[in-house]
Amino acid sequence: MLQRISTVVFLLATAAAYAQDTTTVYRLPEVVVSATRSVIDVLDSPSPVDILDANRGSVLSATVADLVNRSNSVFLRDLGGTGALKTVFLRGTAPQHLLVLVNGVRQNSFQNGLVDFSLLPLNDVQRVEIVRGGSSALYGADALGGVVNILTRTARANFRMRADGEVGSYGYGKWKLEGEGRPGGIGVLAGIAYEQGRDEFPFRFPDGSSGVRSNSDFRKRHVYAHSDALLGVDTGMRLTTQAVRSDRGVPGSLSYPSPGARQTDDDANVGLEFRNTSLAGVQTALKTSYHYGFQRYKDPHPMFPTDAAYRNGFVFLNPEISTVIGEQTRILAGVEWSEGALTGSNFNGAIRRVQKAIYVSGEARFESDRQFADLITMYGMVRYDDISDVEDALMPKVGFNLRLLRRGEVRLRSSYGASFRSPSFNDLYYVGVNNPDLKPEHSTSFDAGIVSEVGSDGMVHHVSLTYFDIRTSDRILFDLTTFRPVNIGRTVSSGLEAKYVGSYWDRAFEVEVNYGITNAEKRNESFPGDPAYNKQLLFIPRHSANIALRMRWSSAEARLSHGIVGKRFTSDDHTRILPEHHVTDVSVSTRVVTRAGIVGIGGEVRNVFNRSYEVFPDYPMPGRTVRLGIGLDI
Repeated sequence: MLQRISTVVFLLATAAAYAQDTTTVYRLPEVVVSATRSVIDVLDSPSPVDILDANRGSVLSATVADLVNRSNSVFLRDLGGTGALKTVFLRGTAPQHLLVLVNGVRQNSFQNGLVDFSLLPLNDVQRVEIVRGGSSALYGADALGGVVNILTRTARANFRMRADGEVGSYGYGKWKLEGEGRPGGIGVLAGIAYEQGRDEFPFRFPDGSSGVRSNSDFRKRHVYAHSDALLGVDTGMRLTTQAVRSDRGVPGSLSYPSPGARQTDDDANVGLEFRNTSLAGVQTALKTSYHYGFQRYKDPHPMFPTDAAYRNGFVFLNPEISTVIGEQTRILAGVEWSEGALTGSNFNGAIRRVQKAIYVSGEARFESDRQFADLITMYGMVRYDDISDVEDALMPKVGFNLRLLRRGEVRLRSSYGASFRSPSFNDLYYVGVNNPDLKPEHSTSFDAGIVSEVGSDGMVHHVSLTYFDIRTSDRILFDLTTFRPVNIGRTVSSGLEAKYVGSYWDRAFEVEVNYGITNAEKRNESFPGDPAYNKQLLFIPRHSANIALRMRWSSAEARLSHGIVGKRFTSDDHTRILPEHHVTDVSVSTRVVTRAGIVGIGGEVRNVFNRSYEVFPDYPMPGRTVRLGIGLDI
């Protein structure tokens, strides 16, 4: 008994390392790469871009989902619990309309077009860039709503070792070991992490009764190794590798539980990148990668037993060249070749898709000595995709960024472009519920807004207001009457995004407030009297808001965040509703310098007020949860 108590005390004291709630704090880095595929100042972007800094030593935010959840116009569809499926809606578009990249390489599965954000750990992530609005003119299919680009870390220290441990509610535990160094000028960063939990949390039904969420346990393993090196004065190389294995229970909905269902996911990435600047004003790059995914779902249901397995492979090759002309004009051009393959249950043999693309992007900068409208940057980009099993697509996009006032860096920015989404393998080839006659979705995306950033005397204020409008034709939805995917016609998603980020007294106190209005509606009748016509699309909130406060003193830090998600409709006639919900999180942390190294201790409480709510109907969310952790950095 004494040994068990000692172990628990040690883990509780060792769990929190730097417990910083990275899900709520936005830093304002100087440059962004995802908006134009080139390095530009974030204020110069023609479209809104959020930069989420993950490099805060946190051991308590386990996935990219935690990081993006507090972003403007983002709705995280969470099926409950740490290990449950998590997908992202951006600007009222579907999860299949958000293109997810890792170091510029797509992660969306050709099988279903989705990315499960619960399988994207933060352990090796440097930062995440979110580009809002259609981006197929740069990145191809599936970028109707925007792009999330996850940028991994590289070794910075000559030598560093780190160990993290964490414990929490409902049997949660996590540990991580990581090392980095630069022997002989070659950077190496590698780590391994293990995470598990029972997640058998209690919940309350709307009628006042209660229950316990069973079959929600999970185990996740994450291994990663990244390396970079200079191969010469003008040539650099970067290698990234990572693998995630997840085993979890799939409890199903409250109405249709699956107490014995299990799901296993394997996901692995290998990426290699070369860059060369030997020619004056010219940079060439070559990216190549391989992505492997395996999923198995088993349910021993006595009436409808299931055992399905799927293997996905994806190969990617991308040479690119960029040049600067006269210091005011930049041209970037590249080609992409990729091939995706799927084998598994419910498909007749192997399914393959080859995608070839060529793209050109340009920007021109014009500056004068005027105090008003002295700087304007014009952007233009176009991409052509040739896809083996669906029709080709040509996507242009234009935009501008005008500095109206030097004082306060007041900018007017706008963009307009075309995007598309190819039907997934499930849509076209899943035996029994497929529709081989599906057409690709096409959309136009427009946004316009104003942004200002001003700082003085240790204070910085960033304010932005953006209007957006996304119009999609031939949108693909699953029809429950025919039990197959169909093109439903036109949908429109429009709204406003407002954000304020303030930093006071040399970042001793920071505040962020964002608010979004999203009107996502079906604009055609599938049949006379269609109850969904001109109504908000299902499950998408019309209103959302986030407030985050962060305070620092000496080596300690405290954070508070509060998220609001408006009501969502769960039936076409809007008679069934999920009510608005509020969730508050708090965290504290401190760092102590010892002879052994830097020790970080902290903790957090999520859902402080123990709210009972559902993000998706019939999938309850956990109540109040507590986590503690410790980390040692040497």
